[in-house]
Amino acid sequence: MQKRFKKELDSFKKLGFLNHLNISKEESLLLPIRYNARAVVLLDNNKIILIKAENEGYHSIVGGGIKDNESIKDALTREVKEESGYNFSMISSVGYLEYWTKKYRKFDFCFLIKATGKPSLLNLTEAELNFGHEVLEISINEALEILRNDIKDSSKVVSHRSLVELEEAQKYIDNVLK
Repeated sequence: MQKRFKKELDSFKKLGFLNHLNISKEESLLLPIRYNARAVVLLDNNKIILIKAENEGYHSIVGGGIKDNESIKDALTREVKEESGYNFSMISSVGYLEYWTKKYRKFDFCFLIKATGKPSLLNLTEAELNFGHEVLEISINEALEILRNDIKDSSKVVSHRSLVELEEAQKYIDNVLK
């Protein structure tokens, strides 16, 4: 199996593995690989950004797929700007998370970033518009509670994935930034 970001997978901390559909290893090897860039976005007011997909019934941290011609950093910059409107400065990598869905073997590269400047207009995809994309500015504890409730109420891997990534970012914030 060829992995596009092998160097990064070898150097980032592995946050875990999710297989909520109980896909077998054999089945997973037939799935195409998709890489994503995700971020916990810190704001000046000690809050973070959490995306609410109103029409889909879940929440997520900022981020999305890395296009074929993009680096992880380029995808992160594009996704953060599109979904939150912010530019940012990098604080730290958080790690990567592997999970399997019906369509893909996915690898999320997650970062902790600091929003800079004023947000611009969002540049959402049609799918994000249909999901009822809403930017929430809330405390980390509020975000963790929302994601934990999402997991109780839904089998969507989106909230579970975001919870794992946000919990790890919180460890960094508590141990390094405070």
